[in-house]
Amino acid sequence: MWSIDLRDKSGAAQRLSFEKDEIVAGRVEGNDVVLPNSSISKRHTRIERSGEEFFVTDLGSTNGTWVDGRRTTGRTIIPRDATVIIGDFTLAIVRRPAIADGPAAGPSSARPGSLSVSAGPPEGSDAEAWCVRFTDDKGAHRVKSRSTRAAIGSGAECEIAIAQRSVLEAHAVVELRDGLLFLWPANSGARVAIAGRAIVVPTLWREGEAALIGEVSVERVALVKPAV
Repeated sequence: MWSIDLRDKSGAAQRLSFEKDEIVAGRVEGNDVVLPNSSISKRHTRIERSGEEFFVTDLGSTNGTWVDGRRTTGRTIIPRDATVIIGDFTLAIVRRPAIADGPAAGPSSARPGSLSVSAGPPEGSDAEAWCVRFTDDKGAHRVKSRSTRAAIGSGAECEIAIAQRSVLEAHAVVELRDGLLFLWPANSGARVAIAGRAIVVPTLWREGEAALIGEVSVERVALVKPAV
């Protein structure tokens, strides 16, 4: 058995499990994963498992299939920890047996209305915590968070609030998935880059890497673990 984590653009999520080695996602009934959304083509993409490797093939969709920010052409390997984008949805391969995640997905089990938001880590645990530091117009900041999803921007409601005129009110989003942190722009007008490379889709943000939010450098830093 293998699984995928499926998320819509609102952040609602569901884990889907499969026994067979090949599935097809699309907008209409008859697909293994049905996503009744205008951003999805009738038969949008195929995902295959071959041994320990996974591959994706776009099936001539209008909006394409993207792997880590690059539009695929032909059968494409899905690297470990990669993010697959189809329309308004993101897919991530879970490379371990799914335990207690419910029954395997049927043709209509992936409707966006049925998605549930995944819970965060236990309070007080650093296992899923992450930390960033930056300097804005108000000085130097170091922010530690256990949120599985957080907003970055100049708005007061943002968990990571950056006071600098190049930063939009809602500028970027960070999301924790299985211990990995991903970053992407909150809207098309937001300038976001990681390690000097502009990004437009969810992209892995590693410890030690600096992200550019507007004109502000935000570094993801390692948590200091107490000595045993």
